[in-house]
Amino acid sequence: MRLGIIPETLLERVALALGRVPLPLVDTQFMFSVAQTVMVAVERGVFEVLAEGPARSGEVAAACETDPVATRKLLNALVGVRYLEFDGDRFALPRRLRKWLLSSGEASLVDKVRFARVEWGLVEHYGRYLDTGRPREMHRSLDAREWSLYQRGLRDVARLSADEVSRRTPVPRRARLMLDIGGAHGLFSVAICRRHPGLYAEILDLPEAVAASAELLAAEGMAGRVRHRVGDVFETDLGEERFDLVFTSQFSHHLSDEQNRELARRVVRALRLGGVYLIQDGVRPENRSELRRAGVGALLDLYFGATSAAGVWTLREMHAWFTGAGLRLRPVRWLRTLPGVVQAAGVKR
Repeated sequence: MRLGIIPETLLERVALALGRVPLPLVDTQFMFSVAQTVMVAVERGVFEVLAEGPARSGEVAAACETDPVATRKLLNALVGVRYLEFDGDRFALPRRLRKWLLSSGEASLVDKVRFARVEWGLVEHYGRYLDTGRPREMHRSLDAREWSLYQRGLRDVARLSADEVSRRTPVPRRARLMLDIGGAHGLFSVAICRRHPGLYAEILDLPEAVAASAELLAAEGMAGRVRHRVGDVFETDLGEERFDLVFTSQFSHHLSDEQNRELARRVVRALRLGGVYLIQDGVRPENRSELRRAGVGALLDLYFGATSAAGVWTLREMHAWFTGAGLRLRPVRWLRTLPGVVQAAGVKR
C-alpha cells in the first residue's frame, strides 16, 4: 500500500507522471493542514454533533461552544477534504464516514485520532533523531492520560483487523494456553479465544499499559479466559513448555535485533512441542515486490526508529530470529485489513 496523491482525471494522471505536480508543497502544506483539521474536529466534538443530523454552522458552534466564524471555516475545510457534505445552508456527516468518526461507530477511530495529537509531538523528534541517532523512547515519556489514549488508539486500530487475525492466526490443535506479549488492550487475545473455545490467554505487558487497559479488557466480558499479567518480558519468568501459542502484535519494532533474538530463545523455552511463535508487525521492504505490499513499512520504520527503539524489520531478519532459536518456519501471511502488516511464524520442533 502506498500513500500519496490520487489523481482523479486523465489530465491529473499525466501531470503527475510528467512531474508537473509540486509534491513537496502538497505533502507539507496540505497534508499537515488536513491532519490538524480532522484532529481538532474530533477533539471539539464536531462529528458527534452532526451525528444527530445536518446542522447550520451556528448550531454546530453553539453545541461545541466554539467561535462561530472560526467554526464555519473549519466546517468548510472539512467539506473541502470530503469529511463533510454541504447542501444549502446545512453541513452533514456522510454515512460512509460515520463508522470511523463517531465514538459509537462500529469501527470507531476516534481514540486513535485523539492519540494522534500526542504522536504529533513525537514526530517532531525526527530532526534530532537524524542528528544523533537517539530515539525519543515514547514509552518512557507518556503520562497516565497519554497511556490511556495510547491503549485506546491501539484498540481502535486492532478492531479493524481482529476478525481476520483470529481467523488466520495458526492456533495448534487442542491448544490450551496462549501468551500475548505487549497486547494490553486485549482485543486480539479476546478475538482468538472466542474463535477457539478451549483456549485461554495471558497478556503480558508493562504496568502502565495494564493499568490503562484494565477497563478495556474487562468490558470484553472474558475475565474467565483472558487475563492481564504485569511484567517485562525480559525479566518475567515465562516458564517452560507452558504455552501452545506465543503471539506478538506491533511489538518487535520496539526491540533491537539482539533483543528480538533473545526473545525468540525465551519463547522457545516457554512453548510446548508443536507450539507456534507468531510475530505480527509491519515490514521494511527489501525489494520491489515487497514494496508493492509494504510500501508504508519504510514510513513506519522511520516513525518507530525515532519514537521507540528500533523500527520495523525485514522478513529475512524475522526469519533469522526464528531459525536461530531452532523454530521451523511457517508460510508468511499478509493481512488484508492492515496493509503492509504480516504474520510471520515459527513452530517448535
